[in-house]
Amino acid sequence: MNVSYYAADIGKNSVKVEYSGDENFLPSTTSWEIDATRGNVTITELALRNGPSTTLRITVAGSPMASPSGTIKVSEAGVIAPVQATLVSAAPGVAQAEVTLQNVTGNTHTLLIEYSGDTQYLPATQSTRLLDPRTRSARH
Repeated sequence: MNVSYYAADIGKNSVKVEYSGDENFLPSTTSWEIDATRGNVTITELALRNGPSTTLRITVAGSPMASPSGTIKVSEAGVIAPVQATLVSAAPGVAQAEVTLQNVTGNTHTLLIEYSGDTQYLPATQSTRLLDPRTRSARH
C-alpha cells in the first residue's frame, strides 16, 4: 500500500501510523520523523500573441499543501527587458500570473521565465520559445 504524505511544515515533521487490527492481525502503531525541505515547482505557460504584444499565462505548480507564492519574471537576453508579475493562488498547490510583453517583433523568441521561490519552494527557471506567427501553417 502506498500513502501520499505532504509535510505541513519545512523542517521536522512527526508521522504516526496506527492500525486497529482485525480478526487476523494484531493492532500496530509506528512513528517516525520526516525532515521536509523546500520543494521544486513545475512551470508551464500559454502564449497569446496579439499584434506587437504577447501575453503569457504562467502556471507554477507545487504540492497540494501550499500554493507557490512570490514572483515570476520573463525576459529575453538583449531583446526583451525583464517584466515581473506576482503569483496569485489559483487552486491548492497552484499559482498563476499573467505577463504582457510589449513591442514583441514577429521573429521567434526564446524567453526565460524565472520563479523567485518562497519559504516552501526553491527558485526555478524555464525557457520557452515564442514562435514567429507567420511560420505557423495548417497542413491539409
